[in-house]
Amino acid sequence: MDNFTTGWQGVVAHGENADYRIARRGETNVLAYAGGRGDLIGTTDVNDAGWHHVVAVTLNGVGTRLYVDGTLDISADDATTAIGASDENTGAGNNVLWIGGNPDRTGREFDGQIDDLAMWDRGLTQEEVSQIFAFGQAGTALGAIPEPSSALLVISGLLMGAVRRKR
Repeated sequence: MDNFTTGWQGVVAHGENADYRIARRGETNVLAYAGGRGDLIGTTDVNDAGWHHVVAVTLNGVGTRLYVDGTLDISADDATTAIGASDENTGAGNNVLWIGGNPDRTGREFDGQIDDLAMWDRGLTQEEVSQIFAFGQAGTALGAIPEPSSALLVISGLLMGAVRRKR
């Protein structure tokens, strides 16, 4: 990412409130993840013209995690964390998944490139996130990486992808 021009640029979003989204946090150089709770604000500066591997995990009833480049950036343990069912989203987006924007907030489109977006129906562990990042650094495409072991964590969803801002 490089030279953010507007605040709140959506990387991927299903909506606001009890829904989920990964976005540039306001006028800062970090990412934020809302996964059934208020924003979890990252600490890693991603405004450096490079590609970044970003993983957001919601463990329903346990907490949320935001990883950047294979490393845990920020986490919150919150027993009330849960992504609402799709029919609970009452925002303007009407349950639309938007890659590069937010269906509930217009004017927050991502001005950059997004590659290899994937979603799991369970949360990945730190070890799995690190392995996927390492495979990508070695040049292995996301589609060629085997599905992580489902025996490790069978709780809720994951969003991940690589993002880079246009120059």
